[in-house]
Amino acid sequence: MGPYVGISGIMSPQEVIPLLECVPHGSERKLSIGVLVGTETLNPSQYRARELYPPAEGIKSIFSSDPRALNVLHLSTLDPEGLLLEIDAAVHYGLPFYHAIQINTPWPSPSVLLAAKEHYRSLKIIIQLCGGAIEQAGGTARGVVDRLYRYPEGIIDTVLFDESRGKGLILDALKASEYLGAIRIALPKISLGVAGGLERRNLGCILGLARDFPGLSIDAQGHVRDEESRTGYLLEAFHLLGNS
Repeated sequence: MGPYVGISGIMSPQEVIPLLECVPHGSERKLSIGVLVGTETLNPSQYRARELYPPAEGIKSIFSSDPRALNVLHLSTLDPEGLLLEIDAAVHYGLPFYHAIQINTPWPSPSVLLAAKEHYRSLKIIIQLCGGAIEQAGGTARGVVDRLYRYPEGIIDTVLFDESRGKGLILDALKASEYLGAIRIALPKISLGVAGGLERRNLGCILGLARDFPGLSIDAQGHVRDEESRTGYLLEAFHLLGNS
């Protein structure tokens, strides 16, 4: 899966247009358009309004056919046992332009992700390495790698190190480097990414990571809520990262 610079929490197609203009001409790095979906929002008959979560019927209009776009569903579930059904629902609402789904649940079932991949051949899967996932893996990089070994090869496309919980908690670059380094050595085919309180003013914190992990992806949400902060973040990120 190719590298991207992402913004999560997109609510309307009007928000997407100025963001795409921030992608440099000829860039191999995509703009990830992240739409949040969850148990409460996937069933239109039971929809409950939730900040930054659009009604499911509106997702397809947010996703773009523009070749600069990487359209990503960010799924948070309240029902891990029903995860496969929620993936099916999310993909249905993401048609026809979805590209990937990020599972924001610690260690989703390998059999569920395998079934999703078999049914949706083009679907890319990102799993979030959050604080809870690290704790469940024993709090060590070795433990995280051992958990990743449980997934059949090719099921996980990207691991995103993200302990921010969508609240803008700042990325711990040293800790991220430790975990990403262990994953890269053990599972070099998996792409890597980081998130955590990123915005234009603090993107310098990822320079070392970008140097050590070519093709690193980044994502932001908590500190990029309006057009000015989003475009500033994107312009700086594409400038710093280029196609690396």
